Amino acid sequence: MTEQLKGLNIPSSIVPFTDQDVYATHDSKFGKGGWKSVETIGELNAISMQRRTIGMAVYVASEKQTYVLNGRLDNLGWVKYSDQIDKHFSYDEHKYSPSDHWVIHHGLNKKPSVQIFDANGVETEGGITVIDNNNIVIDFNIPFCGTAELN
Repeated sequence: MTEQLKGLNIPSSIVPFTDQDVYATHDSKFGKGGWKSVETIGELNAISMQRRTIGMAVYVASEKQTYVLNGRLDNLGWVKYSDQIDKHFSYDEHKYSPSDHWVIHHGLNKKPSVQIFDANGVETEGGITVIDNNNIVIDFNIPFCGTAELN
């Protein structure tokens, strides 16, 4: 016997009011998938913040390349999709601005290994706390400039 579903039946595709509307028509959790296609890098970078989620993938036809938002929502978060996308994350938010407390959302969906480098590229140490499979915190004794590589 077929289960009778309760809710709103949708007889057609959901679309925004106009092609200039910045709000999304659905959440990728409930949509058909987290994929989008655009013609150019300019169109990729013009996707509104309201339509972005970490992990979304966009195929850019002019580049014949797929890009994924990895770790941040702004245009610096776009990385080329490859087999390594789920295995590596670079964090450089404090490359030039010192901080003694780094909060890193890496989106790797695992507890990664972490390497920390000072501003000269020399590997160093910090106190690493794993919050969950997508977030870590690194604490230092003094404000520190550098980068972190997560695998």
